[in-house]
Amino acid sequence: MDFCGRPIEPSTSRSPTPDYRFRVYLPPGKSYDMTQWTKNDVFRWMTIFMPVTQHTETYIALKELYLDGDVLCVIINDSVSHMTLGISEGDLELIVGHGKLVLKGPPPEVRLPPPPSLKHLLEISTPKNLSIQKMNNASSSTMSPPPLRATPTVFLPPGRTFNMREWDQLDVELWMTTFISVNDCPDFFIWLEKNKIDGEALLAMQYVPKRVKRDSGISQSLLRKILDRVEIVFLEYRKIKIEETTQ
Repeated sequence: MDFCGRPIEPSTSRSPTPDYRFRVYLPPGKSYDMTQWTKNDVFRWMTIFMPVTQHTETYIALKELYLDGDVLCVIINDSVSHMTLGISEGDLELIVGHGKLVLKGPPPEVRLPPPPSLKHLLEISTPKNLSIQKMNNASSSTMSPPPLRATPTVFLPPGRTFNMREWDQLDVELWMTTFISVNDCPDFFIWLEKNKIDGEALLAMQYVPKRVKRDSGISQSLLRKILDRVEIVFLEYRKIKIEETTQ
């Protein structure tokens, strides 16, 4: 039986050709057992291959469902219509395609040859008549000045406004994925759920940055990236409220 309890019939044919259209992704801290995934796990998993900023309407529709791992298994196995879910056919194919790879379980272990050493790579790529010192001098002489810091583009959680106090925990996580990859910071997303970080808590993070950095284990640069965007959302909301009162 697979992880969703579906019986697996023995095959008499050769192993099927792998589907190379998709890669296997898992939510942070979770295994291939999809039945153990929470709703937040499912949404984190989807953001890896289906960016929130490009599939906003799909996330708005799916947030209305109790879409945990068990429900996801049903959607994958029972060929649920995209119209039933209220999403596009293409997005449903993405979800089902990635989901089927998860249900197949972990792939067999493949032993790869050790990577070449840095010394070996330098011997191959560096001309014999050009020393490392010359290369360093050339790179330093042509180094361009650092670019000016630009105001980051800030997106909103699907179906939400700039009023951050109305954001729930899932809204915060979906918002984070617009500028932080779940694959790059899996432990941080686990920390967000464990500490129930909703919009109110996100605003409060501005006043205790050292504690947030210590407890979450994120870098100073990542914390700064988050707080910069929190401030932009807050200022935009305040601007909207001021305009409403002056009309």
